[in-house]
Amino acid sequence: MSSDEEKAFLENETKLDEDFPPNEIHFCIAMDYEDLDKKVSDKKEILIVQKYTCYCYDDYPRQSNYFRITDNKPITNRRVIEVLRDNNFDPKCNHRFLECIYKKNDDPLSIEYEMFLGS
Repeated sequence: MSSDEEKAFLENETKLDEDFPPNEIHFCIAMDYEDLDKKVSDKKEILIVQKYTCYCYDDYPRQSNYFRITDNKPITNRRVIEVLRDNNFDPKCNHRFLECIYKKNDDPLSIEYEMFLGS
C-alpha cells in the first residue's frame, strides 16, 4: 500500500469512527465513507435479514434475525447502520465486517434485504 493509499484509508476510517464510534457498535463498517449515503432502497420500509449460515454457527444453529427499517426518504446504508446500532446488533461471529446491504431477490414487491458480513 502506497503512502497515499494508506492516508486515504486512515481518513476513511477516521470519518467512519466519527459518525459511528467503535464503542457504540458491535461490528465493523467495511465500506467507503461516501457509500454511507448510498441509497439501498426507495421503499419507506425494508427488512434486513441476518442469516446464521456461516461455519461460526455450525454447533449453535439459530433462526434468522430481522431488522425493520423505516424512513420517509430513500433508505441509505447510513440509516441501516443506525438501526443496527440502535438495536445493539452483534453478529457474535468471526464475520464482523459489514461490507454491503443487498436486495435478497429480484421481486420488485419484496422488502427483504440481506447484509454481507465478511471476516
